[in-house]
Amino acid sequence: MEATILLSDQAVAGLLSGNLRRIIEEGRRSIRPVARIAVSEWADRNRVLPETSVEPGPWRTDRAPHTREIMDAIMSADVRQVTVMGSAQIGKTEMINNIIAYHIDVAPCAVMVMQPTEKDARDYVLQKLEPMLEDTRCLTRKVAKKKSRDSENSIFRKKIAGGYLTIVSGTAASSLRGRSAKVTIGDDIDAIRVDITNEGDPILRLIKRSTSISDPTRS
Repeated sequence: MEATILLSDQAVAGLLSGNLRRIIEEGRRSIRPVARIAVSEWADRNRVLPETSVEPGPWRTDRAPHTREIMDAIMSADVRQVTVMGSAQIGKTEMINNIIAYHIDVAPCAVMVMQPTEKDARDYVLQKLEPMLEDTRCLTRKVAKKKSRDSENSIFRKKIAGGYLTIVSGTAASSLRGRSAKVTIGDDIDAIRVDITNEGDPILRLIKRSTSISDPTRS
């Protein structure tokens, strides 16, 4: 059985107009900026601490309220550098992980993290970073799996949707050459030796990796 549908010029024009409006609205939604939330708020919504943590399960900033202002400061238009001086076991590494995770999920870009030595860098990736990427569901699909034959996606360099994450060592001057990052993070910087290479202070060189990158969200 065949069906015939007859449309007047006015009806056709109405359909085309309706389709055009839907296309325009879908286009507007696709280019609309993603609403930014605070790092602490993102962590409370999404972050999961692995079984190896002291308190495994969902992250709660209220359990470590001193971390809130530190984490949220990185999104302030008036802040270019955050320095934390504190005792051991106050959550510094987890703050770093939350900041990294935020820039993977909400504000993707190039991120570089420096650990004091190559062993420290490897231990951090295997014991802290990768468990977070595996246990925090919204990050899993946004980080490419490491491949031994892919130098651009290995244990120390991870491709992410919209950027990349690089883990470098303060003892390896070559790891900083020719690389730039919008966000640079130094962990346990008091343990980074400034006299081990002839190319200058590794911490200052890390900071300079981000000086050439502008941030249109900050003016």
